[in-house]
Amino acid sequence: MLLILIPIILSLSLEGVMSNTSPIGTSYYIPKVGLLDEHLVGGYPVFQDHPSQCIHSVPDVDIIHGGTSFYEDTESFYNSIAIDTSISPELEVDFTMGFTLGFITKSISGTSNRVRGITFSAFSQISKDYMDQKCLLNQVLADSLVNAFEKLPASIEKPWLKSEWIPYQLFLDTYNSHIVTEVKYGSGIYQHCFSDASNSYTAKQYGIQACVKFADSIPLANIGMNICSGITKADISSVSTLSTSSRLVIRGGTLATRSALYAKRTNELIKKFLNEANSTHSPIQYKFMSIWKLLKMKYYNSEHYAKAINLQAYYEGYLNFGCDYLVSSTYVQLQKFNHSETSTDDYPRYECTIAPYGCQVNEDCHYRDAFWCECRGDSCVSYSTIKSSTNVKRKVPTIFTGSGNAWQRCNIYGFDCECSRNTVWQKIWSSE
Repeated sequence: MLLILIPIILSLSLEGVMSNTSPIGTSYYIPKVGLLDEHLVGGYPVFQDHPSQCIHSVPDVDIIHGGTSFYEDTESFYNSIAIDTSISPELEVDFTMGFTLGFITKSISGTSNRVRGITFSAFSQISKDYMDQKCLLNQVLADSLVNAFEKLPASIEKPWLKSEWIPYQLFLDTYNSHIVTEVKYGSGIYQHCFSDASNSYTAKQYGIQACVKFADSIPLANIGMNICSGITKADISSVSTLSTSSRLVIRGGTLATRSALYAKRTNELIKKFLNEANSTHSPIQYKFMSIWKLLKMKYYNSEHYAKAINLQAYYEGYLNFGCDYLVSSTYVQLQKFNHSETSTDDYPRYECTIAPYGCQVNEDCHYRDAFWCECRGDSCVSYSTIKSSTNVKRKVPTIFTGSGNAWQRCNIYGFDCECSRNTVWQKIWSSE
């Protein structure tokens, strides 16, 4: 990811900043939230009283920033989100961040979620609030959250079954996955331009296209954005046939000026909006902490601690990693979310495992001419490799019924083949 910061000096102060209730302490279900949208929608206050005594306010520098971020692929886009929001790197996958990707790119890549693109921004940050996490230990959680959490089952008998996790899913549906721990205030303009990853446009091409979309009907020279300076008519013509999607997001400032900017971008209006950071207290960026981290802190060494571990494992392993229970049409178990060997009642541990490759019974093994054995049949397990949108490879077990699958634990005995079954399931994810 290429990041270029271009400072535009303007005088700002904290005088006139409006006092407002901070969104810190509010939880959101990240897989269904547009992290880069104009506002965070919904939210649940996880504390009985707003934790104002745990919130520290810090004034920021008095300059306006502009910058360009180029994303070579989906991985770099997700990584940028994770850094900006303090969301765990393990969650840089489609399950957690795909909703945000779809919103920003208008789902230009379809279901593959493989994209390339650019974001340019101009923003003024006037202050930030952040939460003292140690102070939180003394804060009382909301009664309904406490009641719901403490009623969760501590022991999951068959963790590979989705039905076993219904109480935990209902908890996430109501009380969400992540809590706001830091908010930056000001005014921000963000122009996004993306394409399907199969279109290998250059950073310059994306940048020109982003500026063209941002300016709309206004001449580029009249919008006053340093990022867009120097772009010629020939440059604009060169990107006219690019297959891209664009999304403009405006955060902070006043509603009236935001609305005016969505309709028309001029140099005067942009300056007015960025200076409104001086007189409003509007969020432009958020950082989060997982709800299970808070619950593990609050319930450490208690009878409910295992439930916080369960919640984390369910979200990170079963949901985020995607360890659904897979069974073939011939009733062979292929993938399971299960307890690990080190799991205990007090400290449950989980892993995602896939069935051992090769034959499972002698009937899977077939003698072929030239003295070799072929594995195929109702329970012959084969692995295929798939790539995620972030280019992470993963083995997927299937039942092999074709031809040419030599040996695979099938051994030859004269003119007959027998199965030497492998019983060790392969671990592809672990909570340890």
